[in-house]
Amino acid sequence: MSELNPNVEIQPIPLSLNVDNAPDIIKGADVVIDGLDAVEPRYAINRACVKLKIPYAFGAAIESFGSASTIIPGETPCLECLYHGIRDEGHPRVPWWGCFLKLYP
Repeated sequence: MSELNPNVEIQPIPLSLNVDNAPDIIKGADVVIDGLDAVEPRYAINRACVKLKIPYAFGAAIESFGSASTIIPGETPCLECLYHGIRDEGHPRVPWWGCFLKLYP
């Protein structure tokens, strides 16, 4: 991203996110982008972004399925509004080698 726009600052955060620390971690951001592998930390980011009015984009994939969305507080439904009730339990996890699409000739 920085090659496309030198004004972009990417700040990876190597912490376990939860509802208690998410607001402190993301405050001051212009936008939050996540590629997490679990729903619960996404809900924590969503709640903090809605509270702080920070746009939030995420991408997710499992097996050969993927989704991506952008949440703009006050303009679009929030993540929990879209995925109400979805939890991590009972859903497949991404294997260590990642996700691959099947290619057909």
